[in-house]
This record gives sequence, structure tokens and C-alpha cells, in this order.
Amino acid sequence: MKKLSNFMWLLAIALTATFTFTACGDDDDKPNGGKNATEVEVNPKKVFVNGMPKEIREFGIRKSF
Repeated sequence: MKKLSNFMWLLAIALTATFTFTACGDDDDKPNGGKNATEVEVNPKKVFVNGMPKEIREFGIRKSF
């Protein structure tokens, strides 16, 4: 009975360790080193090479700085 009790404790410790290490693992399995393929950094200076537009169609753009 004592061996069975020890086995159950060791099994519980092993399962707890397995779940803990799995939950704390890295999530960068994606090919871009963890970045999503749809995430794109947009730099307005590269997009608007002639400066920021004053309006787009009927909508005016105001700068607040």
C-alpha cells in the first residue's frame, strides 16, 4: 500500500510539472519569429512621401500637436 501511495504522489508531481512547463513555454512557433503575418508596421513618412494629406475626399485632417 505504501508503494502505491508513493507512486500516486510521484505521478501527481510529474503531471503537475508537465502542465506547468507546457503552460510557460514560448509561443513563437510562427515562421516570423512569433509575429503574426498580418501585423504590419506602417511608417507614415514612407507612406506619404509628399507629406501628410490635408484632406481625403470630403474629410479634413487636423493635426493635434
